[in-house]
Amino acid sequence: MTATGLRSRLDPVIATTAAEIDRWSAQKDAGYRTVAQLVGDKTSDNPKQTRTDARIRRWIDDFPKFTQAWTAGDLTTSHLEHIRRSVHNSRTRAALIADQAKFITWATDFDFIDFIDFEHICIYWKNAVDPDGAEPKEQTTKNYFRAREQGDGSGKLDGHLDPLMFAAFKTAFNCEDQKLFRQNHDNTVFNNAVFNNAPFAWLQADHTHPHSRGGPTRVHNGKMRCGPDNQAKGNRTAA
Repeated sequence: MTATGLRSRLDPVIATTAAEIDRWSAQKDAGYRTVAQLVGDKTSDNPKQTRTDARIRRWIDDFPKFTQAWTAGDLTTSHLEHIRRSVHNSRTRAALIADQAKFITWATDFDFIDFIDFEHICIYWKNAVDPDGAEPKEQTTKNYFRAREQGDGSGKLDGHLDPLMFAAFKTAFNCEDQKLFRQNHDNTVFNNAVFNNAPFAWLQADHTHPHSRGGPTRVHNGKMRCGPDNQAKGNRTAA
């Protein structure tokens, strides 16, 4: 077995050992800040390589075929680290789990001249699975929406929505708005609206006893009016 092959077999062992040491915080009991420092001091191994092995060990749990190939020495840490950093993301994850065997084949069965050939195949695969890639941060609108209830039962809204989200929100709000007034035919507010000839979009909920004079925002104190009538009434008590 070559030195490279021997190292490929040792990497999973080192990674598993490092993970167990870290799990029990044994490095701190031995006076070391990190697992890599402990392993490097006790084995003369490169701490950077130990950190890489530990990262791979934590990442590989969801990829059983990769784990088996790594343990068998068919996949090296370099293969897995390249896949983890350059291929795996939230958009390619499901496809990568399904195509583990392909990557193992590409790493073991092809007569590559050097590692660059494997990197090229990874690029081709990623372009096929994730052709659009991630949207640039400057083109990604941050959507947020907050709704806070005030002490008097009213609500305060705050937020920013992109055009698509705003259109969806507006449609949903309008549907719920109409549903509230039509869900119960015995509702006083609904019955008032039935006998109002104005289009629904023009209607406003008016306080029979003005809110500015202490009138509550409740169904029994409400009446549907068209916008102009409501504005003309002002804060006078409705007849």
